[in-house]
Amino acid sequence: MILLLLAASFVFASSIRIYRVVDPYHQSQAIMTQLFCAGKEPSSQQRQPLTGTNANVFWRAVDADHLRQHPLFEALPEPHEVKVSTAKDFCLFRQCSWQWDALHTGRLTTSRAAACLGFYENESAKILGIPKSLSGHSKGVHARQFLCDTTTPNDWSFLNADYQKKPVQQQGQPHQRRPPCIWHANNTSASSSGKLPVPYFYRPPPTNSLPSRRRGFTSVSSARMAWGSAQESTALLTALNYFHNFHRGSIVSEVGMCALEALPFPIMPSFQSETIQAWLEDGTLPPIGASPDGIITHADGTLEALEVKCHSPFVERKGLAIFDRGPATTVASWHIPQLLLHILCAGPSCSGAVLVSLSATKGANLFRVKRDDDMIFRILTWIRLFYVTYVLEGTALSHPPINFFQNEKGYATFLKDIKAMADSCPIIAHVENKDVQRSSQNGQFFHG
Repeated sequence: MILLLLAASFVFASSIRIYRVVDPYHQSQAIMTQLFCAGKEPSSQQRQPLTGTNANVFWRAVDADHLRQHPLFEALPEPHEVKVSTAKDFCLFRQCSWQWDALHTGRLTTSRAAACLGFYENESAKILGIPKSLSGHSKGVHARQFLCDTTTPNDWSFLNADYQKKPVQQQGQPHQRRPPCIWHANNTSASSSGKLPVPYFYRPPPTNSLPSRRRGFTSVSSARMAWGSAQESTALLTALNYFHNFHRGSIVSEVGMCALEALPFPIMPSFQSETIQAWLEDGTLPPIGASPDGIITHADGTLEALEVKCHSPFVERKGLAIFDRGPATTVASWHIPQLLLHILCAGPSCSGAVLVSLSATKGANLFRVKRDDDMIFRILTWIRLFYVTYVLEGTALSHPPINFFQNEKGYATFLKDIKAMADSCPIIAHVENKDVQRSSQNGQFFHG
């Protein structure tokens, strides 16, 4: 028995040593550094700790303000440069602005759609394949509470409070001057793999010259939440580089809140448009808004909504450790309502949505979700039922019951069709990790 335990310990120890040698982020580090640092490898990136206590969610992240300076990225104006006249102007406010936050008041946004549809209820989650860690009755209750507690303003003129006012420089904050020489044209049309040439090299200033906003996260849940936001610009840049190479003439743009009420009639090119218009006018459909991570405008004038999902590599292993499962291989069923409502709110010329699933060390997968007006109408029908039954004054119950749509006619078929649609979305491209353009700065997964 003792000999068997010793042998098992030897095998386990050997496997750890092998893992440290062949771990993919060690292999890719030198390649990425050569590409973006002109062959000079910073000493901080020669070795990476596999474990730690303070997760660095800004690991090699592309800075959002730097992405706005990319020659091929169409950025939104500063919030103080935007004046709201109609709902069409809502999309001009950056998603980091207080105006964008204010536009959520009383509005059903796409991130809450799945909860209102009952997707996270236990019985629905089983059909849709939603993990137990994400399912639960509380999400539907919270979505209902949000819609009950807030009212959409009739007058949005308060959004112009900062119009033509220069932003106030906060005490102790460094001046936000345009850093010189961040993007350098790639005249060689080559990359490390030869598959995805980057049009511009990214050479950011040293990390310590950027605003001091980086701190460690000590729990897996907080690190995962923060990672998604911190790495968003990296995923957007991945999409920009892909479409520049394989769909010449396509442009990636920044976008704010796309409000459903801003769309011209007909809302969609189908017979259901009149019904949706009537629901909006009689108030039985809540105000709806979508905030895609970007908009892709193709050379033929068609649009696609762009959504990115960045997967955190942090797991709990006596503290925190790195374990990268890679990008998603299918579109999650609970993301379908979000993507289809992105398409709806982007307007009739939006033909679909592109989803970028970006991992830390194993590259990215790009999926395409085609526009489906029939499914969009079905989604709105169930949202309306939720709103009328549980939110509107005079008809609202105390709380939606557990599995609140389970006995409604046609609901089970609706869930199965959503699942089938998610499973059928194709991967349009896989971007190798060495072709994911990242920053050369901030190269440790953990803070010391």
